[in-house]
Parts: sequence; C-alpha cells; structure tokens
Amino acid sequence: IGTDSITGTFTQNGTSFPLTFERPQPSAPATPAPSPMPLPAARYTSTGVHFTSADGTVLAATLTVPDGPARRRPAVILVNGSGAVNRDEVVGPNAVFLQLSNALSNAGYVALRYDKRGIGQSGGNAATMTRPDLVDDARAALAFVRSQRSVDPHRVFMLGHSEGGELVPSVAANNAALAGIVLMAPPALPLAQVIMEQVLEAVPALQ
Repeated sequence: IGTDSITGTFTQNGTSFPLTFERPQPSAPATPAPSPMPLPAARYTSTGVHFTSADGTVLAATLTVPDGPARRRPAVILVNGSGAVNRDEVVGPNAVFLQLSNALSNAGYVALRYDKRGIGQSGGNAATMTRPDLVDDARAALAFVRSQRSVDPHRVFMLGHSEGGELVPSVAANNAALAGIVLMAPPALPLAQVIMEQVLEAVPALQ
C-alpha cells in the first residue's frame, strides 16, 4: 500500500483478480459540483408513517397527500433502486424520489416513498436483505397505501427505479390490486449478466 495507490484482490461469485486504485494527480481546478434542482412549492401535506413487511420488519416512509377537499385520490408508490438509499433516493446532487413525490402530489396524486431495510429510519439489516424481502416490502407498501382513507384503492400505481424496476413486475404479477406500473431504467438483462457487465465497465483491463 502506497500513499497514492491501493493494491488488493477483488473477489465476487468465485472469481478473483488483482485490483489497484490510484489517486489521480492534481490537474486543473475541479469543476464546481452541480446544484440540486429546486423543488416547486408544496401543495400537499407530508406525514411520516410506518408499515410492516411480511417478516415483521417495520419500514419508515413519507406519505404526501395533495391539499384540497378530502376525497379518495390515485396514488403512486416509489420503489428504490439498488444500494443503501433512503426514501429520497439521492443520485448525484438530486433527491430523485423527493422530487418525484413533490411533482406527483402537486399534480393530485398521493405518493409514498420509503427507506429500504436497514437504511434511514427503517428496521432490518441492509447487509442480509434478499430479493424476496424487497418484494415483500413493496407488497406491504401496496397494502398500506390501499388502506389509506385518502386513496382510491382501485387507482394505485407503482413506480420502480433501477432495481425497483426489476422488483415491481413481480409485485404486479397476478395482482389485481395494482392499476399499473412505471419502470424507470430497469435492468433488461438477467441480473448475473448485469453484475458482470458492471464489473467489466468498472475495470476496463478485464475486457
């Protein structure tokens, strides 16, 4: 290990290869970080809520309900992508799910976004969660939203981003409770192939 490099071995799925990280040398001044998109003024009420998954794990969430006369409204459940992301799903400078829920509820939809297991205020262990756990969590979110007085249970939609776009179809299969799904940048290949391509993209020398 040197001051400007780290050398080790990368291991995944039974495959190992040498890997070196090198600190880039100073060059031109760094470009200022982009600023997050501003949020339009909220015309809705945000409430912290909790719901329970099939194995008893309690998940923390934010429910946003549009302002105006009390009535049952359509709803959208936001399902996170991979990684240790909370309910706002921050990517770069932008809190993607915070921005989406803001736009949806300003447009008249109830919106639910939740912290993944072991992240933020949710219970559970992020290191041991499985795909079936994540599908159960999304199903629990659906049952919770459909039970809300502010929601029309026949007009509930799910929006999945990245990994969420792979999970949502499993929730929708043979489930008449969902009115529809929206997939944002979902994987279009088997997950094992996606992981391999991500590794190769990160380490061009292996190609």
